[in-house]
Amino acid sequence: MNAMKRFLLGSDRAQSEGGGSSSSRQQNDVAITSTTSSTSGQQQQQQQKARHHSFQEANVGIKPSPSQHAALSLTHLRKLLTDLATASCSSPCQLSEPEKESRVYCMLPLFCRVFSHCPAAEMLDKFPEVATFCQLVSRLAVSEIRRRASNQSTVAASQAIATFLEMEGDGQDSSDAGGGGQGWMLLTSLNLLSLAGPALIEVMTAASIPSTMVKCLYLFFDLPPLDGSITSDGVDGGVDAESVAAAAAAGQLTNKEKRLLLQNLFAQLLVRLCSVPAACEELARKDDLALLFSALSSACPVHNLAWRKNANEVLVVLTRHGLTALVLAYIHSQFALLFQFFYLYYPFRT
Repeated sequence: MNAMKRFLLGSDRAQSEGGGSSSSRQQNDVAITSTTSSTSGQQQQQQQKARHHSFQEANVGIKPSPSQHAALSLTHLRKLLTDLATASCSSPCQLSEPEKESRVYCMLPLFCRVFSHCPAAEMLDKFPEVATFCQLVSRLAVSEIRRRASNQSTVAASQAIATFLEMEGDGQDSSDAGGGGQGWMLLTSLNLLSLAGPALIEVMTAASIPSTMVKCLYLFFDLPPLDGSITSDGVDGGVDAESVAAAAAAGQLTNKEKRLLLQNLFAQLLVRLCSVPAACEELARKDDLALLFSALSSACPVHNLAWRKNANEVLVVLTRHGLTALVLAYIHSQFALLFQFFYLYYPFRT
């Protein structure tokens, strides 16, 4: 009997212990389940936050970096150029000249935005179609200038060309070349293209850019004076390069500061062009080299003396880099009698 009681008591104890262990296992399972559910809940919250953040970014709009912005602009520029070439060649209805010019003008801000802060050596690598683009821009510039000079007096033609090439408005956003007027963007684009080297300058030469710019330089001697005081240098007494740059950044350019910017950019481009022999030979073939010599000896109003200085800079560069056999033969044939007269009546004295 006692043995039976002990046996029964032992089985009850085992059952109680087994029940306790099963309850503890259930508690552990509940704890694990709660931990797993809390972890999955945290992950879901994080995913919801990430989706919400990405949704906010998509709605607000994240600005791309400058390099990404330049890459997108370059891709768009190349697409516009390809579309123009396709429309000009394979379209059943050929584009008219105004339509072509409008498409080229749409490319200029993109080109200036991409290559204003890009090394010139990378232009040919990043933009393989740059020679075609250079040809289009050069032809457009020549057409616009000739259009304003035809059937006009020298004063009216010079004023029309200068007004077209000058920066428009107050100069705001000119550093990005997104503003400033069509003529200013044309001149800025040509200046950037000339930085790529002799290959593109020869493309400009084939489109008569050097001879056209020399004609403009000679016409600018007849520009009427701007309002305000004039110094012997042809610009305002208190205007210098630093003040003009500061005014352009602030968007507060005056007419005289715009004229000074035009003179600097125009001279910079023409000097760079005449550092290549092909451009100098084009001036000789078209008899425009004589205009540079005439610019140094012709009468010039005081307010336009800066243009005479530009002509002098161009001739200095030409004598250093452009005295080819063709140019020397032209100078000899055009000025032989003048040199003989000079040496006959004004001999050098030792």
